[in-house]
Amino acid sequence: MTRTHPLVPWLLAVLTAGFISGCSNDDGGSNHETPSTPTNYSQTFTGLFASSAETGVITFTVNSAAPWSSFGLRLLGPKSSASAELGTVTGTLRYGVTTESVTGSFDADADTIYLTSGHYAMSGRYYRTSVPPRISGGVTGLHEGSFHCLMGEDTGVEVWGGDWGHRGAAAAGRFGFVTKDSALYGGMVLPNPQWPFLGYHFSGTIGPGTPLRPIVAAGRGLLDSLSIGGYADESADTAGGSWDSIPLIDEIGDGWWHVERLNQTASPDVALP
Repeated sequence: MTRTHPLVPWLLAVLTAGFISGCSNDDGGSNHETPSTPTNYSQTFTGLFASSAETGVITFTVNSAAPWSSFGLRLLGPKSSASAELGTVTGTLRYGVTTESVTGSFDADADTIYLTSGHYAMSGRYYRTSVPPRISGGVTGLHEGSFHCLMGEDTGVEVWGGDWGHRGAAAAGRFGFVTKDSALYGGMVLPNPQWPFLGYHFSGTIGPGTPLRPIVAAGRGLLDSLSIGGYADESADTAGGSWDSIPLIDEIGDGWWHVERLNQTASPDVALP
């Protein structure tokens, strides 16, 4: 006769109970837990707002239901099930002593973002090949102008705004740019801008240096091109230099520009001086 070890019945009972418990969990029982997944993703852009009357800082966040990485290098398309899940745009526009809330939406087919504040409407295109990626476009409303935003938070993006004038003359219009690392994008707005020529969009570089950092940029108008040179003084949070229009048919001349850094001490609830 074969004798059964006294522990065998106990082990069989334990194994059977574990198997039943596992099956209960697999069937969606109350003990089965699914990992939580994020329901919202966001990407912030920070940049220059420049109308014919003022310069300021615009910061907005794109909130989406899909991970930012799922769009590759593109923000707004092409139109697909992923782009259909893109959500809202919220932010803040600060100029002078004014702070306005910004809301927005985007058209995935046109690769265009639309922003609205208390006194302005802005529409811009996403440039996926820029390093870093950027959004640039036009400003309408109380005054006309342009805006230029780079991907990133305030701490990684510097916004500079001020004036330009002809050589030996007083300020004539608004001038500014946004930088991140060595990249620079900006606008030179005419004093009385009229569609389709509001001024110049320009791009270039800001080099290393202590405290002076060299600036070189160029832009294109309707009938001429624009050449810009100068320096940023990091110790004083100011920058300045010269500009020169190079005629294709016509030119607006040459002159000076001077800007101050606008977002070095700004906080979301404090208007810029």
